[in-house]
Amino acid sequence: MQMIKNKILPLLLAILLASGDLPITPAAAGTADWEQRAAALEASQDWPELLKHAFRWTRATPADYRAWFTMGQAQQQLHLHEQAEGSYRQALRLNDGLTAGWFHLGVLLREKGEYEEAATANLRVLELAPEMTVARYNLGVIHERLKQPEQALATYRQITKQDPEFAPAWHNLGAILGNRGQLPEAINAFRRAAELAPDNPQTWLALATAYRATGQDAETEQALERLQQLDPELAREFTRKQ
Repeated sequence: MQMIKNKILPLLLAILLASGDLPITPAAAGTADWEQRAAALEASQDWPELLKHAFRWTRATPADYRAWFTMGQAQQQLHLHEQAEGSYRQALRLNDGLTAGWFHLGVLLREKGEYEEAATANLRVLELAPEMTVARYNLGVIHERLKQPEQALATYRQITKQDPEFAPAWHNLGAILGNRGQLPEAINAFRRAAELAPDNPQTWLALATAYRATGQDAETEQALERLQQLDPELAREFTRKQ
């Protein structure tokens, strides 16, 4: 029953919004009022109510980019991805310098496999906010999806220098180095990732694999022991393949 509800809810919301049955709040409410209500709904993660609120907001002040961005956020959380993409694009038409809009648009484009445009969106984020590590990381992932390992490698290396506490970049750096046969450097990257995110079983699996490939039996067993604690099934799969 819950699964059916989860599937039907976005459809019902889409129909409701398309029909125009929601009452329109007067524009005189003021931007601060709209923003405060949106912030409260977002904090409580009441996405259906936020969607209805954003719909009213866009009807009341259609030239306000914040209304469209809020609409996109609610739609994205409710898995209305096509609608969310349209809302983010409208927000960006109204404000090309909206960093969060470019970021979320890039996420949606990457998820639907439109990697070239997703890369463009993330590059725009980095123009606006060069320190935004997660956007640079997303760009690295896109390079990998586009079969551009050299660009991905350079991107992950840049992240490890710019934000050395960002564990996913160390993990992905290790994976690329391992695929290139640079196992000692890959092990160092995986070790750093494990230090920063010790509860990630995929990193311990990668470490165990790299240790085994380099004949470091004691280190392999230590990594496997930690993997067993975190994900016994993954540990058994590793053991079966050896």
